[in-house]
Order: sequence, then C-alpha cells, then structure tokens
Amino acid sequence: MHESVIWLKLHESLSLIIMFMLACIASLLRTEKHSLISVITGIIFSGFIAYSVNLLLTDITIVNISENIRVVAVGISAYLNRYIMDILDKLAVQISSDPIKTLSDIRKIWKK
Repeated sequence: MHESVIWLKLHESLSLIIMFMLACIASLLRTEKHSLISVITGIIFSGFIAYSVNLLLTDITIVNISENIRVVAVGISAYLNRYIMDILDKLAVQISSDPIKTLSDIRKIWKK
C-alpha cells in the first residue's frame, strides 16, 4: 500500500518533474562554460527556485491557479534560476546594509 501512495504522488507530479528536467537542461545548455561545479550548482539552484515557486503557487488561495499555469511558472522560474538568485542576493545585501531604507523603498513601490 505504501508503494502505491508513492507511485500516485510521483504520477501526480510527473508534469512538474518533466518541466523541471527540461528547464534544467535548457538552462545548462545556454551557459558557455561547463564545469562540474557549475552543473551541480545550476541544478541545485534550479531545484530550489522551482520548489519555492511551486510551494508559493500551491499555497496561494486568493486566485485559483490551474495546474498547467503552475507547471509553466515552475518551468520558467527553473529556467531563469540564475537571474532570480541574483535578484534575491541583491535584495538580501540591500536589506542587510540598510533595512529601513529598503523597507521605505518597498513601501513606495507597493503604493504605486
């Protein structure tokens, strides 16, 4: 019975897994230099971003997001993982250097 539950979960997530694999391959193919470290970090970062976006879109209850839209959003975010990680890194540096100014900037953006 435990094996059937695992198989059912795997079958339900098959489209997400395929999209993640395709996004990882596409992301790795667009880099000019390949090394073991860049491949491993690319896959790990892509997995982190894809998993985070999937959790975010699964948890959003304000808007009813279809399964296909969620899979596409996860694939796009996995493909753009380097840019998303750069944005998160710059945001973390800005928050740690001057948190009050960062909060006021975010409030200004949010009000627009």
